[in-house]
Amino acid sequence: MEEHIKAIRSSVIDGIAVTPRYRERQLANLHKALLDSRSQLNKLLVDETLLSEDEATAQFLLTAKAIQTFHISVNPKQCLDEEYRIAQGKDHTTRRVPHGCAYIIPSQHDPLYSTVVPVAAAIAAGNCIVVELQQTVSKLGAFLKKLLLDALSPQTFAVVEQWPFDEEFKGKYCIELNGRETQSAVTTSKQMRTHSNRVAVVVDRSADIKAAARECVKARFGFGGQSAYAPDIVLVNEFSAQSFCTAAAESALQYLSGAANGKLENGKSLASLKRPAGLGAGVQKQLKSSMAETLVSGDRGTVALLKNRDSDLLSGKLGTPLLLIVPISSMDDAINHLGQEAVTLRATYLFCAPPAAKYLSQFISSSVSTINHIPNELLIGPPAPSGHSVSIQPRYTTDMFSIAQPEIIEVSALSHTLSVLVSQDSAVREKRKAEEAVDITLHRVKEAFGPPIGFFEQGLLFGLGCILVGAVTAGVVSVKYGGPAVLAKLRGR
Repeated sequence: MEEHIKAIRSSVIDGIAVTPRYRERQLANLHKALLDSRSQLNKLLVDETLLSEDEATAQFLLTAKAIQTFHISVNPKQCLDEEYRIAQGKDHTTRRVPHGCAYIIPSQHDPLYSTVVPVAAAIAAGNCIVVELQQTVSKLGAFLKKLLLDALSPQTFAVVEQWPFDEEFKGKYCIELNGRETQSAVTTSKQMRTHSNRVAVVVDRSADIKAAARECVKARFGFGGQSAYAPDIVLVNEFSAQSFCTAAAESALQYLSGAANGKLENGKSLASLKRPAGLGAGVQKQLKSSMAETLVSGDRGTVALLKNRDSDLLSGKLGTPLLLIVPISSMDDAINHLGQEAVTLRATYLFCAPPAAKYLSQFISSSVSTINHIPNELLIGPPAPSGHSVSIQPRYTTDMFSIAQPEIIEVSALSHTLSVLVSQDSAVREKRKAEEAVDITLHRVKEAFGPPIGFFEQGLLFGLGCILVGAVTAGVVSVKYGGPAVLAKLRGR
């Protein structure tokens, strides 16, 4: 076993990384190293990814902001007060302890954020950290490796190329975060995985169509068209489909025209990029076979209208800069279409009135749903681990790298009453009194008068109201103008 791995094992067993002061200093060192390397990191992000300079800056700022958030949470005085709650005779119901060692395999999405933020979260939780980074020709990967090794203590941080621990140490001390996406992402107490499920958009007639189109185009083509939360399918009500397509095509021009003549806005040639910016040949072939209508296309992506529900493009995650618009007849049609696969969507963006959003989010299974906007911070960084509540910023939290272990010292009133009941030494009178003290009755909640009025009931009542108003108006008009004529006719007889 290599020396740096032996140091990690010893530190885990000795609990070196648990102390609040140590965590605070490690996070401060990491934050300083990040800020000192800002210009180099931004340049490498622009050179090796499809990000523009502004998008690279945004990723850097969110990464630094995440470290700041973790640093604030590791307040030595507050942590010390919580540690000694039991010594002061108080319960510590929110107590959490680290696993010991966090083994991190960063996601391929946004390498700066995906590498640094989980490391910072694991430090804040009190873990030693081992990061798996393969040797590549990437200058960014090499720079990140050097930055982390220089900033963090070798006692509690190491970089490896493969799993270094035995099964016994793994089972007792390790929590593994694998950022690589898989079809079946089963998360356990010792392993965190990321599923490769789709991201969907639903646009109802009640939405601001132009604003919805702008948000969808930004999410799909922004950040190099490679965001983990870019939409894979956009379901638009058929009555608004035409106006949405027009607005989406207009908004997409600012992203797609920047790659004219094979050049990106930062001057790089497409051939020099590691990842292709446009659609692959397979996707283009599927578009053609599905009879999809291409609305606008460029070197950096395509906006297409697809009416064929049997297309293979609708069966999985796209992973390519294609904004795929599919008309739907109603909200129920959207729910039925997205519910065909027995999986939870990675995210759903709903553009509609709040009552309609409530209905859609209730029946569409999704890890997170946003209403009438797509958070910019969600578009930066890797997908959240499955089985955990989605944290938009920071994407990883200290709870993911720790275990709940509450401490209870206070005796509750109910516990005291039960001890009287089960005690052999308690007198009969005391037991009766204790039994009477346990309130086990249920107080029924009264329902409001009349049935609840929901979204569809409001529509029905509105329709009936219009019919009733029309009938009353017709009756009044008939009596006012038809009544005298009828009376005059009767008198003439």
